[in-house]
Amino acid sequence: MFHTLWSFVTSKIKNYTKEGKKQWLKITISPMFDENGLKVGYSSYRENITDKKELEYISTHDTLTGVHNREYFQQALNQKINVAVRENHSFGFIMLDIDHFKSVNDTYGHAVGDSVLKKATEAVAKQIGVHDTFARWGGEEFIIITPQSTLEAMEVLIFAIQNAIAKSSFDSVPNITVSFGVTLYKAGDSAASIQKRADDALYKAKANGRNCYKVEL
Repeated sequence: MFHTLWSFVTSKIKNYTKEGKKQWLKITISPMFDENGLKVGYSSYRENITDKKELEYISTHDTLTGVHNREYFQQALNQKINVAVRENHSFGFIMLDIDHFKSVNDTYGHAVGDSVLKKATEAVAKQIGVHDTFARWGGEEFIIITPQSTLEAMEVLIFAIQNAIAKSSFDSVPNITVSFGVTLYKAGDSAASIQKRADDALYKAKANGRNCYKVEL
């Protein structure tokens, strides 16, 4: 008697059609056996999952800037807290806000405001590490999680972001700056408590003249 272990491999790949359109395929490869239970080859099945992948992207990304959205960030933050509790370490949390953004919309119009948001987001995203989480919180506010970080490391990141923003061109808008609220996860924190500390720190940065950062621990 032969006992056959049936197994298969599933992979998702990004492909492009002849017209250059992006396409996602789910490929499942399974072994084939003869009547004696001996493996004689493999069979494959392809499924076009482009629509599903596009829906996944829309559900986790901000439609204007292309970075992760608030809902995705909330899930990521809860996961980071669970890991921090389990492994007994901290992580950095930065809330940032484009200064005087309302006056940009009022003076130049919402189309220019949207352009400023996109270009500022691109400048920030280029400074973000591969293990960091970057998302739009809402309006002109964004949030960054930096795993196992320190205040010194976050200060370096903030200076890099400020420099990138200063070197960016925002078309007809002459000067764009950003304020930051900074904190670190500490034992007993919930998503709400760490967000409040960062928000309080951001408020102090804005009250202190903007284009700076404040720390709340």
